[in-house]
Amino acid sequence: DLELIQNDTLANGIGSIELQDSTAFSNSSLANHTFAFRVGGLGNDSGPYLSRLGLFTPDSAGTSLTGRDDISNGGVTMSNSSITGALGAVDSTTGRASLALDGANYVAYVISANKLNIISSDAPDALAGVAERQLATSPAAAGGYVMAIEIGGTRGTFWIVGQLDVSGTGVAAGILSQNPGSDLNVS
Repeated sequence: DLELIQNDTLANGIGSIELQDSTAFSNSSLANHTFAFRVGGLGNDSGPYLSRLGLFTPDSAGTSLTGRDDISNGGVTMSNSSITGALGAVDSTTGRASLALDGANYVAYVISANKLNIISSDAPDALAGVAERQLATSPAAAGGYVMAIEIGGTRGTFWIVGQLDVSGTGVAAGILSQNPGSDLNVS
């Protein structure tokens, strides 16, 4: 994987370049697997930031989706809502497909059978994110984890970063640093 930065008179931005697995460029490679997704960025409904986090599972054809999600739109939240949607035909050359989740429209690019990059195609929203296949159902392994919470889900615009020590029953301890400049000990 490669990381990149844009810094010119048009805009500032960061991103990544990932090698695609072209054997996954089909709806059947995504069928019957549950994906955790997150998208965030600038939305214009209730406020400047919109974040959406949830799960969706394509059906056996890989075209019809069901799942659940949570949305924070300018501080207004909708929790554990049932969602339906559709995944258009995956282009066999580019891995590109249309994605609809409860009336919101996106474009998805298949990285592998385990990962999709997502960007909103609805104007005027500027949302992007990722969907990753859930490979394990057991709790997180004990150990140290680093976390980052981004403002509005916008990559590189961090609100909180920190380190958490996880035991078999939950978070045992940690420290979080919040922008601007305060720390919070977790115990």
